[in-house]
Amino acid sequence: MAWCPECKTEYEDGVLKCFDCEKELVEDLQDDSLYWMDLVESKKEEEINELKAFLEYSKIEDINVIEDEDQFILQVKKDRFDDARKYVNVYLYNKKLEDKEEEEVEEKIQQPKKLVYEDKNKKVEDLKSSAFAFITVGILGMIFVGLVMLDYISLNMDPTYKNIFFAFFFLVMCVFIGVGIMSYVKVKEAKKTALDFQSEVEAIKSWILSNISFAQMEESIEDESSDEELKYFNRAEYIKERINSQFNDLDETIVDGIVDDLYDEIFDRNN
Repeated sequence: MAWCPECKTEYEDGVLKCFDCEKELVEDLQDDSLYWMDLVESKKEEEINELKAFLEYSKIEDINVIEDEDQFILQVKKDRFDDARKYVNVYLYNKKLEDKEEEEVEEKIQQPKKLVYEDKNKKVEDLKSSAFAFITVGILGMIFVGLVMLDYISLNMDPTYKNIFFAFFFLVMCVFIGVGIMSYVKVKEAKKTALDFQSEVEAIKSWILSNISFAQMEESIEDESSDEELKYFNRAEYIKERINSQFNDLDETIVDGIVDDLYDEIFDRNN
């Protein structure tokens, strides 16, 4: 007798597929290795074939590719599904990095922490520059108006229009100085935000170094035979999970940056 692994319908010998589910029949419903499970679906056959080759290289056997209407489905046996899914995550992660590199943003991928950290300090510097520029232009403009009104600088203009023009010009320069002063006020707020952010990051780093060891990272690796790339991925994910469980509502880029900062330090400290 044969059984459908999906709907558990029993069939006579000689029937190969379930009439309802179109799944291949199995002889033993208790044997997980006989179950085919859908792992990845894609409309691109080339993408499925690349992933299939990657899984085979990673020692995942019994891989099946079927075509269903306008898409391709990559299947693995149920007993290897969890392992295969981990390798798929690694493959997709690396693929994402490669795609971004092709878009010429490699620096952003390799150093997300610097971009995040520098954003705070960059805002302070930008505000300082803006404040200085506005105030400088405003003061120079007022000096120019004063020199003209005192006839140190001569302009051939009708006296009536001259007074109106310089009154308007003087008002604009006052606005420039006002904007500059407001920018300097914002500099103080931005500095405080940057310092608070840096303090938060340092507190998180200190907690990680005190509470996460290399041994704990190694325990997160279920398959000791996996390659170093997968081990790195598992260790990094373990650190991220610990951070997110301890500190709520952290931006993902901040967490990634902190992990990149400390991974080598944790690794080297315990080797």
